[in-house]
Amino acid sequence: MPPRSILITGCSSGIGYDAANALHQRGWRVFATCRSEDDCARLRDEGLESFPLDLASESSLDSAVSETLSRTGGTLDALFNNGARVAQLCDRRLQHLLLFGLDA
Repeated sequence: MPPRSILITGCSSGIGYDAANALHQRGWRVFATCRSEDDCARLRDEGLESFPLDLASESSLDSAVSETLSRTGGTLDALFNNGARVAQLCDRRLQHLLLFGLDA
């Protein structure tokens, strides 16, 4: 039986990095993604399968899906959406309300 496979976003550090290593040690086939190719190279050096994925880029998402399905023969057992992108608040009044609790 082939190992279970998981794609984890945001693996350059923190929870994503720790989850990728823990699951890899438990026999999972881990696709550890990060925005930076340098981080991906470091993860590959550590024994993980890794390729770039920038959640803010639709073409990057398409490439990551294609790469994952190509490597697994079209299947994936789990997805851990750990990576995040913080959007900038556009409305200054909303920023002040959230920061100071003032609606002036």
